[in-house]
Amino acid sequence: ALHLAFPDSVMMNRGNHEDYAICVNYGFQMECIDKYDELTFGMFIEVFQQLPLFTIINSSIIVIHGGLFHCKDASLNELNKINRTGFTLQDLPEEGEQLDAVGRDHEVDFLKQLQRDALWSDPIDVTGNHESQRGAGVGFGPDITRQFLELNNLKMVVRSHECVNSGYEE
Repeated sequence: ALHLAFPDSVMMNRGNHEDYAICVNYGFQMECIDKYDELTFGMFIEVFQQLPLFTIINSSIIVIHGGLFHCKDASLNELNKINRTGFTLQDLPEEGEQLDAVGRDHEVDFLKQLQRDALWSDPIDVTGNHESQRGAGVGFGPDITRQFLELNNLKMVVRSHECVNSGYEE
């Protein structure tokens, strides 16, 4: 309701729990069907797919649910090419998420990996990229953050993937 009332002031991004597979496996589908019906659940999934993966504030801050990317030089132009409706966690490669970035020459898979990373990645306190404990996304170090910000002429990454007791953490 706030977004509808103040569309230029309230932005909503998609998170990892707005994925079809997560909704099915963690009870949202059954809750929807119990309270409403299968059609309503399907409409929720369609709305979730339309939510942006990130928001840029004042050309200097990226707000993203998970975090940064396997691809250490991902650009905002590439992020804008992601087909938000053509993805679910079910698209995770059969062999699981690898630490290496998918090559840009495999554009569909490259963009799906960017989307998984945007939804599932987490910052870590060591340099470089590391395998994610979540099974999707990547653990990215402070050097990866600095490189992404410099490449895309940004100043800050704000993310919401993890709860923090104090409400926020720098």
